[in-house]
Amino acid sequence: MKYIICYILLILPWLGYSQSLRVEELAQYRDKSLRMQEKQTELAIKKAEKQQLNSNRIPLIFGDANLQRNLIIPTTPVPAIAFDPQADEGAILPLKFATRWNSKAGIQLSWDLFNPTQQADQASKDIELEKTNLQIQKEEQDWLKEAIKAYAASVLASEQLRLAIADSSNYQQILEISKQRAEAGREKQADYISAQQEMTRKLIQWQEAWAVLQEADIQFRGLLAQEDLQFLSSNIADIQSYVESLQEQDYTVQLLELDRNSALVDLKNLRKKLLPTLTFNAYFGTQFFSNSFNIIESDRWYGNSFANIGLKLPISAYISNRPAYQKSNLQEKLSRIKIQQQQNDWQQQQAIKEKKVFAAKQKIVRLQHILDLAQQLLDQQKAAYTEGRLLLSEYNKANGELIKAKQDLWQAQFDLISLSLAE
Repeated sequence: MKYIICYILLILPWLGYSQSLRVEELAQYRDKSLRMQEKQTELAIKKAEKQQLNSNRIPLIFGDANLQRNLIIPTTPVPAIAFDPQADEGAILPLKFATRWNSKAGIQLSWDLFNPTQQADQASKDIELEKTNLQIQKEEQDWLKEAIKAYAASVLASEQLRLAIADSSNYQQILEISKQRAEAGREKQADYISAQQEMTRKLIQWQEAWAVLQEADIQFRGLLAQEDLQFLSSNIADIQSYVESLQEQDYTVQLLELDRNSALVDLKNLRKKLLPTLTFNAYFGTQFFSNSFNIIESDRWYGNSFANIGLKLPISAYISNRPAYQKSNLQEKLSRIKIQQQQNDWQQQQAIKEKKVFAAKQKIVRLQHILDLAQQLLDQQKAAYTEGRLLLSEYNKANGELIKAKQDLWQAQFDLISLSLAE
């Protein structure tokens, strides 16, 4: 009996947490998990990329300045007749068109009035952002499923521990009866030794159940990123009821739809990229020319300003884009086929799942009936053994059948929850 008291004192602080957690409250811990934080960070990156792309529409304005020292001033031969009509035919006049020092300072502007490439990139970024949002929703759904299964595993591990405690406590009474009978000579000493061995097995099962509960608890807290232990107030029936209330979404089909939209956008973008690019450029500044380094002389600075509109027509793209156009067409077709296949697979999986769930529920009903019969038999066997009308081995057999019936029922309940959460 002292062993049982020691174990109870060991686990009593763990079982006594006042803060409770219902299975319906699991979703509030979703954003705290590292997996969801990773997905949210990826979404923030996609949004930043989109903002960066939007900023490209703003005109590019920058300052431009330089200072240059010409170490060698080149001499350019020009026809002398260009400066002197009376010069001899073929005469050459050497001229220098540069100074030792020159500088430039000003503001330059470049603005894409129409750029089909930027518009194409914008559409692609919109789809990427939407795809990331869907992936987050899918990850949230998958995380909740894992959290529910971990919750159920912890609940069943707790039930297993309670069973081990109750079984050990109950068998302690049987051991005391066996001891008294052996000392009085009304039972064989071998039966008392067998009872002691069985009690030791009960304590081992207790330790194993405690280890399983600790492992389930560590996994559950790791999934929730929650170090504080909490009392799980929902039982298996509550968990199954909550699972049945969930509306599962087939995000795979939605992601395939986005892949198809991406292929359609690529086709549209390939057509847009055949359009010309229209760019406005402007410069306002001044230039410095002098053979001496004296940049503060205002008469050495000369104004320089211009504005132009440039048109760039992608002529070669009319030929080079053909393979890409064919590829996008094939990708769009492939996406349509995958969508149809996924929808068919989803319908088949749901039909099979429905039948499996029905069979699992029927199994639980029958296992519950077996458990009731096993409990009834054990009560009868215990009374008979207490009155001295039953062998200890017969009682041990009935007790083992009861434990197995409970374990089979719990396993079937967990399998039903896992099956209901499966895609």
